[in-house]
Amino acid sequence: MTLYDFNGINLDERAQTVWKHGTFLTTRSAWGCRITLYHVGDFFAEVWHEPRHNHIVLVRGFKNKALLDAYTDQVDLVEIAEILN
Repeated sequence: MTLYDFNGINLDERAQTVWKHGTFLTTRSAWGCRITLYHVGDFFAEVWHEPRHNHIVLVRGFKNKALLDAYTDQVDLVEIAEILN
């Protein structure tokens, strides 16, 4: 599945795709959400979970390496660079 295909499906389908095909990398917290980072094929995906209501609010795929900056204190960027290559 391409990033374009992934971002074109609905929220539930994106979540299922991440859980079925994604590789867990790390988790962070922001804006009251638990944000889990996965590697899925040739892109990354974030699953935004709002624990107060136990609700997935966002699942987004991306290739933009700048979006990984939020995770620099939790994962080794050299390992992520190897995943991208």
